[in-house]
Amino acid sequence: MVTLPPPPPMGIERLAKACSLRVRLKSQSPSPGRFGLPAPTLSILIIWTVPHSISIVASSPFAPGAPAGDGAYHMQVFYSDTDPISKIYLGTNDYSGIPLSSITSLKYSTYVQYRVIDEFDRKGHAPMIELVTDSGIVADVHKPQQRVFWFRPWGVLGSTNDLMRTWQEWDLLASDGYWGMMQTGSTNYYGNWDWVKARYGDAGTMKLQTPAVGDYVDPYNALLQVGNQSGTSLSIKIGSGKAVESRYGAWWHESCGINAYVDKLTIGINGVETTYDLEPPLMPTVIVRGSSATHAIMEQAKALFKFSVYGEVVDTDYYSYLTLDDKSGRTVKVVVENFVAAPGAFVKATGLLNNQADPPTLTSTADQMEVLAEPQL
Repeated sequence: MVTLPPPPPMGIERLAKACSLRVRLKSQSPSPGRFGLPAPTLSILIIWTVPHSISIVASSPFAPGAPAGDGAYHMQVFYSDTDPISKIYLGTNDYSGIPLSSITSLKYSTYVQYRVIDEFDRKGHAPMIELVTDSGIVADVHKPQQRVFWFRPWGVLGSTNDLMRTWQEWDLLASDGYWGMMQTGSTNYYGNWDWVKARYGDAGTMKLQTPAVGDYVDPYNALLQVGNQSGTSLSIKIGSGKAVESRYGAWWHESCGINAYVDKLTIGINGVETTYDLEPPLMPTVIVRGSSATHAIMEQAKALFKFSVYGEVVDTDYYSYLTLDDKSGRTVKVVVENFVAAPGAFVKATGLLNNQADPPTLTSTADQMEVLAEPQL
């Protein structure tokens, strides 16, 4: 996890994290670009964060069993109850211009490790999906004013099917799915997917539209565009619109202190599906000594590198961890399953570093462990 610096005195800080993402496309159309599908590219998704938030794609022991591949996209916002509210957006414009009526499947999976607000009427929410559309066509006249719809997997209050520490797959086109229209005073502001498709314009004429780069509180611009942090028409997101709002009250409750993961975004256009498997970046490996594992630079480096430690096993429970001493003055704990090394063995361990643990800890797997020398008798 990387703690981002505090926001500047004025405005919203936006940090691109495109290097921290690999996307594997599955079930791609035989002809990339057909039906508006994107060509297979690793730069298709854009990641933006707002102050005091984390957005990293990581293979993590805290969200085991990712539904696609080994990794998942980690989204974490800390305590935030004043504007600008912390937000994270992961989105694409490759479907802008596609009619909502052409979307034949839309699914994704979420895993919530922790939420701060768990006892009030309005609780913390799992990551949502945001769509930005136009207002359809009425009597052959296009209505360009943009509209914003949020899919809330745990319902409007965050208390429907709100399972913690469990991967959940969401079908956004299901008849019982909860969609809300944002930035409106209308009383007709929620429903299922059929309601979304028919909310504006003549039947079947609403389309996804690229918004401006901005924030929920920004007014419409001259082109009648709304704004979001990534400027994308289809986004995975965490973040209330603002801290307090007349319709939602203490709106900050639903996005305060959320530690979550998302994976396996599937989009079908006219029956042709593309699945986005969010995977960790290919990380280079760096050798580190125990005495260096808590250096301040490790707070940033641990998101970019794997680390290898060489040392003698001085403690182990023989099934879940061992402790290595490299004679640098600080031991390193290695959390690993299905690997056994007796005290006195000399071992090489490679994995992801938690520099804030005491002792500093590597999370590894058996295939990244190597016994270099057995204990001396």
